[in-house]
Amino acid sequence: MECIVCLVVGYAFGSILAAEIVARVMVHKFAFDLGDGIPGMANIGHALGTKRCGERGDTVLDVLL
Repeated sequence: MECIVCLVVGYAFGSILAAEIVARVMVHKFAFDLGDGIPGMANIGHALGTKRCGERGDTVLDVLL
């Protein structure tokens, strides 16, 4: 049962786009509207001129839970 819960929680956290959260908080736009339109952290980092720790933050949060 614990394995199933871990799979569901991992799937739920994996479906959240960290790039979308960073884009909305930093510039109040959709991640699809920035850069080349690909909603990834690398694209958002290039579009905002800085690197954010969104994907790493997701991984750390998953491990801590």
